[in-house]
Amino acid sequence: MNNKKQAKTKSKKQANKTLGIVLLAVSFILAAVALYLYNDYNARMMTEQEKQSIINTGTFHNGIIINGVSVGSMTIDEAKLALLPVLEETKNEIAITLKYDDYVQILTADDLGIAFNTDEVLNKAIMEAREGELDDIKKQIADIEQNGREFTVDYLPDKTALRKIIQSIAQELYSPPVDASFEINPEIMTKGTDLKAENLSGIDRFVFHEAEEGISVDEEKLLNEIESHISARDFNEISIPVINAPAAVTADSLKKSIVLRDSFHTSFGSGSYDRKERVFNITKAAGIINGTVVAPGEIFSMNEVLGDRTYSSGWQPAPAVVEGGAKTEDQPGGGVCQVSTTLYNAVVSSDLEVVYRQAHSMKLGYVDGGLDATIDSGHIDFKWRNNTKSDIYVFAWVDTEKKEVHCEIYGPPFPEEFDRIEFTSKRVSTIEPSADVYQYDESVPYGTIMLLNEARNGSVWKSYAAYYKGDTEIKTVEIAKTTYRAHPNRYAYGPGYIRPSGGPSNSKGPKKG
Repeated sequence: MNNKKQAKTKSKKQANKTLGIVLLAVSFILAAVALYLYNDYNARMMTEQEKQSIINTGTFHNGIIINGVSVGSMTIDEAKLALLPVLEETKNEIAITLKYDDYVQILTADDLGIAFNTDEVLNKAIMEAREGELDDIKKQIADIEQNGREFTVDYLPDKTALRKIIQSIAQELYSPPVDASFEINPEIMTKGTDLKAENLSGIDRFVFHEAEEGISVDEEKLLNEIESHISARDFNEISIPVINAPAAVTADSLKKSIVLRDSFHTSFGSGSYDRKERVFNITKAAGIINGTVVAPGEIFSMNEVLGDRTYSSGWQPAPAVVEGGAKTEDQPGGGVCQVSTTLYNAVVSSDLEVVYRQAHSMKLGYVDGGLDATIDSGHIDFKWRNNTKSDIYVFAWVDTEKKEVHCEIYGPPFPEEFDRIEFTSKRVSTIEPSADVYQYDESVPYGTIMLLNEARNGSVWKSYAAYYKGDTEIKTVEIAKTTYRAHPNRYAYGPGYIRPSGGPSNSKGPKKG
């Protein structure tokens, strides 16, 4: 019993001893851990303090270079001051030359509103080697000190200012397109009796001026090019990009829009038609109407254009038809009807509207019956209207060598339905003269008789305009019916003359035996 008790007591003591040893070991371990943690904490605190001291120096690491300036150990403000001369020099070097033909514009940094990103670069550079673990930071600092770190302050233009400059340039260079134009050739605009056939022969009736392209600056493209050159530090000359705007009307299209619609000529090479005073008058009349421009809807009046034919206005005496075609007598401007007749034929063959036309009272020798047009100052006129939508141009002249009066009419092309008109006439009837007419005239010598005019047949004519497309006749239109009066023999007898019985008389003079 005692042995069991002693054994139990001994076992208990042994257990307590083991527990004590374990507790002591744990205490040592805890103490060691505490010491390690303490030392580690102190070490980390020292590392953080060192790191913060590096981070918070407020100066650039040695080896930091900005735009060629070493800013190590400088604060941001000090570095900014150090960079000012360099940036000012850079600014002075900025100049962009813009050119288009003879136009040159040089843009300076001030013009461009150049702004440097100095603050951005300084803030970036000062943050070098300030992030990460201390050892990494130290390695980065060592690398910077040994190999350097370079930064560049960049610059950009003020886009708003640049756009205003470009808009101003665009306004200066803008040129609207100019349509082609033309004018009557000044060489053939001689007026009056100075106009000769050689003034018009072989010479273009019109002088055409070529169209000019318009230009406008491609503003967006120019903006991009300027920005690109600035970004690349390329200050070579820039060609200003433009957009060409073609004219709506070209010289070729104008030439196609003005064509010879018709020409006509009459001859004055026979009889009294060739009298020098008459040739003077028709040359003067042709010269006056030469180069006349008739606007769309406008009415051309021969009398208005020529003015009154009087001696005081320079017209010369020449034969004119009087007394209903019974005879002719000299009048100022005699012969100008040949010009109006020539023009009349050209007008009808040009498909222009005849407003008023009157034929002579007798058929003439220089044109077929029914195709003449007479005029008389203040009384009888020849009028026609420009019934097209474009101007009509009239050219007229006298060829003294060939003894011809010429007339040309230019204007827009005929419509597609036809390309020419033939103006012709035919006699439809003849009018026989009535019985001889006797009239008493006291101025006729006693017992004598004078023939005032010989009997002449009258006639009726119809004129036609035949429209053709090539050789195919499209239609024929009757233009006018013209009647030329018949005239009997007319006699004047004096006192003492016994006229034949039965003959009509328009005189109350005595019939003496």
